[in-house]
Amino acid sequence: MKFDFTRSLYVAILLAAGISFEAQAQTTYQASAHFNNGNVFSYITSRNERMVYDSTLGVMRAPSEKYLGIGRNSMHPGNQVDAILRFNSPGAGTAAITGRVYDADKSCGSGSSSGVVVTVRKNSTVLSQNTILNGNVNGFNMNLSTSVATGDKIDFVVNSRGNSACDLTFMDPKIVFTAGTNPSSWTNEPVGFSNLYNCDFSGTVCGLFDVYKTATFTNIGPVTALNVQLPLGANNGGGQFIQNFPAVKQLYIGTIWSTNTEFEGSSRDTNKLLYVSQPPVDNNFLTWHGPKNQPKTLMWQLQATYDNCHISGYEGGCFNQGDPMGRLRPNVGNATVAAGSGWHKIEVYLKASTTKTSRDGIVRWWLDGRLVGDYRNVNLTPGGFTEFQINPVWDGSSAYQCGIRDCSKSWHHYWDKLRISRGF
Repeated sequence: MKFDFTRSLYVAILLAAGISFEAQAQTTYQASAHFNNGNVFSYITSRNERMVYDSTLGVMRAPSEKYLGIGRNSMHPGNQVDAILRFNSPGAGTAAITGRVYDADKSCGSGSSSGVVVTVRKNSTVLSQNTILNGNVNGFNMNLSTSVATGDKIDFVVNSRGNSACDLTFMDPKIVFTAGTNPSSWTNEPVGFSNLYNCDFSGTVCGLFDVYKTATFTNIGPVTALNVQLPLGANNGGGQFIQNFPAVKQLYIGTIWSTNTEFEGSSRDTNKLLYVSQPPVDNNFLTWHGPKNQPKTLMWQLQATYDNCHISGYEGGCFNQGDPMGRLRPNVGNATVAAGSGWHKIEVYLKASTTKTSRDGIVRWWLDGRLVGDYRNVNLTPGGFTEFQINPVWDGSSAYQCGIRDCSKSWHHYWDKLRISRGF
């Protein structure tokens, strides 16, 4: 048997960082076997209406249109509204999707608007799309595989092409879910959160706004990572990568991050990683905090137009006293990371406070699967979070000038994966 040294080394690094490959437990979910039974499958419309069970007909029905519904192994769209069978991923891993789809009512229907369009998508990403004309009893076979995180949604969508007469469609997908095949499984993502952004940075930033067009990628063993760098001899560099979204009251961020061994760190002790904010209300961020050339600690930094001086574990100034800067130290576990110590999984959960003074916001963060910070009485972004950034802010200020820093060394942040999801 051939020994794969590169992959074995990568696995060893992950294990040393506390990121493990879980046992590959498999569970099979089939639409017909799980019909109207539990929460794995749900039944909705393209208007986000939730279907209800009609015990007389034995189908899920929606109020939008008379024939709009989903049966044990069939789907019927409306003229203007799509039928959607949704699989809700019970965990992180992979989903293998199989099943045949075909016209189940070939007795009528003709013309350019006959038949249906069948789309399979994961969250907002289309995995496949096929048209089945009326009378096509052969249809097509689904044979798809995709990685999933907890709460990801795989939708099977049937669209009428404008005329739903005789559009009953056979649909009985089987999904074999294999848990734990993804070493970056987002174990602390709250159940029910919906995806806003997901990227493995394999040569692309997947739609993040690259402000300075500086995105570069580096192969580290079997991993292709986004490489945010302060080059040799330079006093500025890095990059700024932004994702905007409508105001969100609850937000989850998961990422895999590492640095190079020579990363000495800022003379100001603050090394900015990720921003989550609502400008101009605040400009809060995750920081890797500590002295130059020493292991540093992941902390949550607050730069805000509201106060948090009431919090035990908070250090810094008070906005009402003229100083908007402060930070939350880890209060549960050890969040210290040495430069060049391998890949680390970082997860953050944020809940906005009701007002600037209500003290009911939440900040929690995990390092390599272990909870390290947990604050539940925070004043935090009361209008909701609207912006995410990867941004080290290597802006040429004095801390990054040669002589203050050792310009014979380059600094690198490596980002392997990034997931952002929202609650309601």
